[in-house]
Amino acid sequence: MEMINTIKTFISSVNMNNIRAALYAWLFNFFFSLIAYYGFYRVFSSAAGDSLLAGEAGSRYGVFNFLIDTFYNYKGSLPLIFSLLFLLTLLFALVSVFLAGGIYSVLIEERKAGFSNLLYASAESFFSMVKLLLVNILNWAIALIIPVFSMVLFWQPGILKVNETVVPVFFFAWVTVSAVILIFSTAIYDFSRISRLQEDKNFLYAFKKGIIFTFTNKLNVLLLFLLYGAVLLILFLVYSAVSGLLTNAADTIFIFILFQIFMFLRYYLKIVLMHAEVKIAEDRFEEE
Repeated sequence: MEMINTIKTFISSVNMNNIRAALYAWLFNFFFSLIAYYGFYRVFSSAAGDSLLAGEAGSRYGVFNFLIDTFYNYKGSLPLIFSLLFLLTLLFALVSVFLAGGIYSVLIEERKAGFSNLLYASAESFFSMVKLLLVNILNWAIALIIPVFSMVLFWQPGILKVNETVVPVFFFAWVTVSAVILIFSTAIYDFSRISRLQEDKNFLYAFKKGIIFTFTNKLNVLLLFLLYGAVLLILFLVYSAVSGLLTNAADTIFIFILFQIFMFLRYYLKIVLMHAEVKIAEDRFEEE
């Protein structure tokens, strides 16, 4: 019965108020991404110099080969280049924390998702959300232990020589287990943020509450994220199919618009998930 209620909660989270919140997140990320993309492009195009892969042929060789080629061609300071990239990545993470804090606040307080409300809530909750981001580094570090250790152990030369047919089976099992671990790790982070904003207690209490709540309601949490993942996969497949039909240079603008539509829908779907998380937490936090 609880799992049916979880499905109903997810479906009921598809509403107009969440569309406004998705527009808020999309606009922020759109303008930040333009700045970040230009910064990344300028950094690596200047670093690659006269490399063939930096020219028109670059798209055929892949990002990894382009980066390797950059190492061979760049005469300046590579640590400086990657420090700038790290800074851009850090800024993007902080923007995401800023946006998520405001959206969770508005969802919890059931306020209208107007731009001013969201902006004020994002600013108000920002520092508490940063603290939770930092404490959840421990969460993600622990979550990485099993996938990384099992992968390193399995890829020992001796194991592969014994029976190479187990490679596909192991890979499928590894992906499945890693995905489940990632789901629970993400859920701990999400519900710790909800606890911090809903109960207004310190970040360590919220982190503990996120862990307890996630594993107390593990089946409902797993179902919620599987619903989110399934719909996201459908969106991605539709986007890939449509964009794959557009191969002419004249279609570039249309592909860009299509990609932005996909990104907006992805943000909307994420906020539907956040809204469902808040609703589930409202029903069960008091009980615990």
